[in-house]
Amino acid sequence: MFDFGFENPHVPYPFLNGYYTFDRMNGEFFESEPLGLGASEIEMNLVGTASYQFDIMKNVGWRFSSGTIFQNHLPGYTTSYETIDWTSYSTLTRFGGSINFKNDDLYGKIADAFDTAVRVSGQGGQSYLDIQPTDSIIDTSGGFSVFMRFSPDQNVNGVDYNLFDSGVLFSKWSVANTLDFALGYESGYLTAYSKDEDQNLVKIQDSLKYHAYSYPLSVLLTYNDHNQSGLKLYTDNEANQHTYTEAFEESFDGDHIHLRASSVPFRKARYSSEDTAGMTIGWAAGSGKGMNMFVTEFGLSATNSGVNQGAAIVWPNGSGTNIVESNPDRTYKQVTAEEFLGGLRAKFYQPNENHNTDTYELWDYVNEDTRNDWH
Repeated sequence: MFDFGFENPHVPYPFLNGYYTFDRMNGEFFESEPLGLGASEIEMNLVGTASYQFDIMKNVGWRFSSGTIFQNHLPGYTTSYETIDWTSYSTLTRFGGSINFKNDDLYGKIADAFDTAVRVSGQGGQSYLDIQPTDSIIDTSGGFSVFMRFSPDQNVNGVDYNLFDSGVLFSKWSVANTLDFALGYESGYLTAYSKDEDQNLVKIQDSLKYHAYSYPLSVLLTYNDHNQSGLKLYTDNEANQHTYTEAFEESFDGDHIHLRASSVPFRKARYSSEDTAGMTIGWAAGSGKGMNMFVTEFGLSATNSGVNQGAAIVWPNGSGTNIVESNPDRTYKQVTAEEFLGGLRAKFYQPNENHNTDTYELWDYVNEDTRNDWH
């Protein structure tokens, strides 16, 4: 058996089981971006449960197109150009007035900041994304990192429902009493759930409501950071440097707090049936809830190299997940959540905003003295 001294390839994305931008397909399956892991790379099949012929959206030339992707949701509504920002649409009344979304909580907070998006209509399980590895097992008992970037669809709420109150973004939860984990909304707040070995519910919740964010929104859920933590929920407010929300005083003027919630350490329950059932995006059969949204990116690390030693799982690699809050070990392809989010976001400047507020940090990877540091 060879150790990392023999082979330890670098990876372009910090997700060891797949990173999907939805612009690569093999038949009916979405393919991951190449991870460069060689023989140790684990392939995942990510497939839509309904026809996606008209629901894969490529953001090319939209600013020069007057088309609409909401003809079924908003018949008769128009806007200046094709966009997922449904709050920019309006229609004229027969009396010469206008009906628009200027009073909506999300008005002006949705941007076409993506390359490719998949439309998921999982409200009642109509169409969602199903994830299966080639060996039919997704083992997250010892640790995981799940990332998604999404934007709500126009029908995120309706006459008798509001998915910001009960919708599910992604889950490993096929049967009601075998919850592995799930991330969704509860009463307007991002909320993550899991169960410990004694079947106690573990729940963490963001302190910011859904309308305190810009979209597409990056969310990251991890478990077993450095083999000594429970669930951790991270988010990234891309469009604004500062956290703007009713949860803080108006004078609050600080960087967005990426770690939104965390639990006490616990050992997560494991259900073999859930390992076989896989994961779903936009739907949880165990709760009967889903989400109507545009998904632009998805990543998964399901670490399963721990050694079970009675009351604890011992991790030779130092952590149950490779995305950690602090002190990453590069040998094991670890990175902090803040580092990952900092290289992913796009900065949208407000009028007259100073360039010093730039939060896009991909440049930091080459911020070196080439004369003295490069040899």
